[in-house]
Amino acid sequence: MTQTQPQTQPQNSELMDAFLEDSWDALAHLDAARVRLSEDHSPAALEELRILSHRMRGTSAIYGYPQFARLAALSERMMEAGQHFITEDYPDLDVFLDQFSACARAAVERIAFGKGEGQVGLEFSSLGAASIVQGLITKHPKAFLLAPSPKSVVYSEIPLESGLNVQLQTFFNENAETWEYFAPEAKEHLEIIHHLLEQEGGAESEASMVQLFRSTHTLKGSAYMVGFAPMGLLAHRLEDVMSAVRDGGRPYTPEIAEALAIGNKTLSQMLEVAEGRPQSLESSLEASIEALEGLLGAEPMQELKELLATAHSPAISDPAATGSHQGSHIGHQATQMRLTGQLEQFFEEHLEIWGEFSGELRKHLEQLREI
Repeated sequence: MTQTQPQTQPQNSELMDAFLEDSWDALAHLDAARVRLSEDHSPAALEELRILSHRMRGTSAIYGYPQFARLAALSERMMEAGQHFITEDYPDLDVFLDQFSACARAAVERIAFGKGEGQVGLEFSSLGAASIVQGLITKHPKAFLLAPSPKSVVYSEIPLESGLNVQLQTFFNENAETWEYFAPEAKEHLEIIHHLLEQEGGAESEASMVQLFRSTHTLKGSAYMVGFAPMGLLAHRLEDVMSAVRDGGRPYTPEIAEALAIGNKTLSQMLEVAEGRPQSLESSLEASIEALEGLLGAEPMQELKELLATAHSPAISDPAATGSHQGSHIGHQATQMRLTGQLEQFFEEHLEIWGEFSGELRKHLEQLREI
């Protein structure tokens, strides 16, 4: 019997709840998009499936489930190639999606019960999905060619006028692979929050507040998980306000709407500063603290005030020296992510020969074990 390898899992139950909630939500939307695709083969349904696969890829990678992330990456690749498929290919694509959904759900269920993600790749292959993928690659090889990857840009020419800017940009420069997963998901949730706050009536309705809370909760969990602490800390305080409204502890007022809007803007600016685009982050963070302190009181704001003090401090000459304890943890995680990314890129760039290559490699490994 195959033994399940131990998995790296979030230790904090709140972070685990965020991962599970986001995963179940993505799978529910994926199944709905599958139905639409089977009915009309529309490019819009394919694009929605691609986005959902990308979302699951990022979330599972961030939370330390590499096999789930690789399976979602394969699904994302299939949806990208789907624009080149013809009508006769869609039954195979539907089977692929059915098997992907089944394996993904099984993985999330195991994770929910503390059993780790399991052997996701082996399960997927055992269902016959590998032959479907290979058949579509053989039929449409050009559809699976990877576009050249853009080179990473380091914005060293941007002046680092504060210690907080150094911290954010150092994280970006030293964690490129992590950022690739984290940033798109974070921006997606920030856009959802912005849309909910800008709609007529804001997030006054119960449904809107629940959705607002869910996106903020997921954003907070992802930020803490990858070590992007400033975003996690501010999102946590915004979540406290939303929680009070959602649970009936206080009404949704213009003051709350304004505080949430300022906070969301500040979170967006943190991403932009990290990527090297100058923003008035210090003044936005100060405005967020002032608005939130009027709602939550002084004590919950202490950590954010310390963060603001960091923003006021001058930039140091060696950005790598900031946050040495946290940097050690982030650096270790970044190394793991970098290696995972390199292996994943090799897999994606050699799908056509992977079956033959992996089979030969396993054969040689078995021979080495016998020596």
